[in-house]
Amino acid sequence: MILAGLFILVNSLLTRTAPELAGLLTAFATGLFLDGWLFLLAGMELESIISRAGLFLCAQLLLAAGTALYLHTKFAPIPIDRLMLVLIDKLHSSVAVTKTFLYAVCLVSAFLLAGPIGPGTVLTVLLGGFLLQYAFIVLQRLGIMPIYESSKS
Repeated sequence: MILAGLFILVNSLLTRTAPELAGLLTAFATGLFLDGWLFLLAGMELESIISRAGLFLCAQLLLAAGTALYLHTKFAPIPIDRLMLVLIDKLHSSVAVTKTFLYAVCLVSAFLLAGPIGPGTVLTVLLGGFLLQYAFIVLQRLGIMPIYESSKS
């Protein structure tokens, strides 16, 4: 929530608009649902590295597709996704590069705050932006959403 608040302030400064406080609600709901899933899956044990990797890959693909779809709705994006959109617009950068950069900033923040960092965290930083860009492209080709200008680069 602290990072969400910080991102909201940065977004406000970059866009020279009032802070989007609805982003806090979206960030809170996202955190609540993530905690709920962690609670529900707490007893789940995957023995093989293959099943762990497969589940991780499926989760990453669903996360990318879900993020692309919810950003398409333009419904109060969580602050980091709003910052991604602002930076894409300001820097004329790609979704992949911008999202990867923001994930890396969060990774460094987690490291500095002694947060939990594991192989999945690092893989998400390395792959998340590229998978999101790919999700935009696939959803555009399927006709589910219009072409997102910055995802062409």
